[in-house]
Amino acid sequence: MYLTNTSILTIFILSFCLFVFLPSRFRWLLLLFLSVVVLAGNGWSSLIFSALQVLTTFAMGLSLAQEKHRGRLSIFVALQLIPLVIMKLQAPVGFTLAGLPIGLSYTTFQVLSYLIDVSRGKRKAESRLGHFGLFVIFFATKEVGPIERASLIDQFREIALPTADELFRSMLILSAGFVQKFVIADQLRVYVETVFQKPEAYAGAPVWIAVLLSKYQIFADFAGGSSIAIGIGGVFGLTLRKNFDRPFSALSLAEFWRRWHMSLQSWIRDYVFYPLLATPISRFGLFLPVLATYLTFALWHGFRLPLVIYGCLQAVIVIVSPERFLMPRDLRAKIGIPRRTMILIFNYIVLICLPSVLFRMATLSEVWSVWTHLGLSWVRGTQFLALGEWPLILLITFIFASEVGLWAESRYGISRVLSRSPWYGKLILTLVILAFLLVFAKIDQSSHFVYGRF
Repeated sequence: MYLTNTSILTIFILSFCLFVFLPSRFRWLLLLFLSVVVLAGNGWSSLIFSALQVLTTFAMGLSLAQEKHRGRLSIFVALQLIPLVIMKLQAPVGFTLAGLPIGLSYTTFQVLSYLIDVSRGKRKAESRLGHFGLFVIFFATKEVGPIERASLIDQFREIALPTADELFRSMLILSAGFVQKFVIADQLRVYVETVFQKPEAYAGAPVWIAVLLSKYQIFADFAGGSSIAIGIGGVFGLTLRKNFDRPFSALSLAEFWRRWHMSLQSWIRDYVFYPLLATPISRFGLFLPVLATYLTFALWHGFRLPLVIYGCLQAVIVIVSPERFLMPRDLRAKIGIPRRTMILIFNYIVLICLPSVLFRMATLSEVWSVWTHLGLSWVRGTQFLALGEWPLILLITFIFASEVGLWAESRYGISRVLSRSPWYGKLILTLVILAFLLVFAKIDQSSHFVYGRF
């Protein structure tokens, strides 16, 4: 992970000092240099592969601009997908192809959207190889996304220096990402992975806790990485796509997926779901396009049977919307719990966390092992609670605090409000954040992003 590489971080800091004094039309060159440094840090073979991907896709775009031929586009799409398919086959088949770069799934979908848009006439083919290369290998989005569209290229032409308030806001977003990733996600990972790697050693409450924490651990890890990318982009004068929007506040599974990994969901919507609606398949109703949508989402994460089943299950749940039938009015009145609260609890436990075991495990036998060890017992519960560096109740407190912060950002734009505070307010807030990270964050070379392998 380049964020824990002190040499690369030193280069980033020095580069920002140079970035301030560069003319706006030349700043993209500095970002290109940083992107090459990050790729080279992952291995020269990775850098060479990315260079070939840039050159071939650039030529494909120019070719499509000269002649919009559907057959030619199909060939180009297939050629782009071959390395991605090989990468997805590595784990199940058991071989490794050296040289594939980090974030291949993100860049593949980025260049596919570019080629499809050029073919449809929605965008002109990019004529500047340097700008296009930066779009493909931009370091901030390379490891955990978000999946950008070709409109990002337009920002490279004249990169304005962020104002003091914009810079502070970007640093706040960056800091929030660090808290999500290095405080919450990395500490939750210990509790979750210990149980998921050997579920037969635990039973009852420890397994329940691990299952209920697993989806939030992935969220904090991935959303934290996305916030770090957005914050870094903002520091260097770029606006990146929002990738998460409080998904656990959704009142249906369909809404949950609209708020989760939004750059991927919007990509699948625009290039899979909507095109399918324009085909004869739509005559049979929405289920088949929805099924294709969630199967695409599942296969993007890997070619495993549990993932395929997970995608099919999500499509069925989205179509059926079981939360609509939750608790009659008279029963809710007797229990005294608002329907919205009941839906949120039901969605999180039944529709999100329990099926997500399929997403997390490699084989169906492992999935079954986790599910069958759920229960009311407390096997090795004391050892489970002692796994983490920090008490579990403290981490849950951090989760609630993080959710409150996300709500405040969504409702009031708290980062913009704080960025307009007086200098001494910013100084105090900066010192508090730094002190919190120094005490609770554990940033080292062993840390990695869950989605970094994509």
